[in-house]
Amino acid sequence: HAERAAISTLAQDLPALWQAPTTTDRDRNVRAATYERVKAGIGAAYPIEIIDADSLVGKRDVMFFFTGSAVVANIASNRFLDGAIADHLTSWGGQLTGGGQTTALQWLEAGATGSYGAVTEPCNFRQKFPDVGVVMAHYLAGESLVEAYWKSVLMPGQGVFVGDPLARPFGGIHLSRVGTTTVMKTRTLQPGRYRVEAARSQVGPFAPIGVLTASGFGVREMKLPDGEARFFRLSLIPDPVREAASGAASVPPAAPAGSSPD
Repeated sequence: HAERAAISTLAQDLPALWQAPTTTDRDRNVRAATYERVKAGIGAAYPIEIIDADSLVGKRDVMFFFTGSAVVANIASNRFLDGAIADHLTSWGGQLTGGGQTTALQWLEAGATGSYGAVTEPCNFRQKFPDVGVVMAHYLAGESLVEAYWKSVLMPGQGVFVGDPLARPFGGIHLSRVGTTTVMKTRTLQPGRYRVEAARSQVGPFAPIGVLTASGFGVREMKLPDGEARFFRLSLIPDPVREAASGAASVPPAAPAGSSPD
């Protein structure tokens, strides 16, 4: 349920870029093979920039920063936005002292909200480090930092996550007024068709006022009608074809709104 008075900030209004340097460190740069695929899948919904450089210098709008290097230079010269995720693929990023490499804590000291690093030699298997497409997709869909980050590492046993686990800059619902119209924006809806209902009370009765179709990836926007109704809810309309294919009886309603890189 979404009450008009309950407004949470959405980060889609920020001019943020995903900075993903393709470095000269061949062993640690194995994730670069996925960057173009990620940009093709997410770039239409969130601005992405792939940079061929060993470091970033003076960027002012960093929300995602993934790279591969033992020592990442110039981290502190960049401005990380609230909720930013940043990490580097290397052997000892999770050894917070004495490893001789840039650590996950140094990303936080520079302004990032969350990071990840290995604590024992992982070799450069991509499965042991965050998959940039997975963490970005889940985070941009409104999940918390720890939910999105954890899902992106297939083999997390040799690493450690640091930062604010409950950061959720892309979650919630943002309500604004445009003239006399109330506009609802959210990233949290999965693709599908939703029945929109309204009521004057939190307990109802709710009456249907329209249908919202969410397709693709990104911000969903809906204009709410003026009137006495102050409570709204969305419920997923079952897809008969999908249900038949999966054998499901019903769809529950959705809430609104190998080398060692030592």
